Amino acid sequence: MKVNLKPQQITDAYDMIMSRGTPSSHGMMYQSIEAVRTDAYDKICLCAEGVTLRVTSPKSYHLDFDSQIHRDSFLLALKQLSEVKREE
Repeated sequence: MKVNLKPQQITDAYDMIMSRGTPSSHGMMYQSIEAVRTDAYDKICLCAEGVTLRVTSPKSYHLDFDSQIHRDSFLLALKQLSEVKREE
């Protein structure tokens, strides 16, 4: 399964997690995805089981994952959060 995300969709998903999430040890948690804003350079990071996505610049991101199944479900969840945000 191939899920393509645009940087704006990642930002929308991050905003959704930050607005609807509950506080966690590092940031906010919503639907099993944790959103963290790092102090260094004001970058954002989204994490879930076995997957970490770091926004490296306004137009690019880096994705680390343990398995393709976790990666695909994580990217799909971010895409769905982005769609909900855009419907509001």
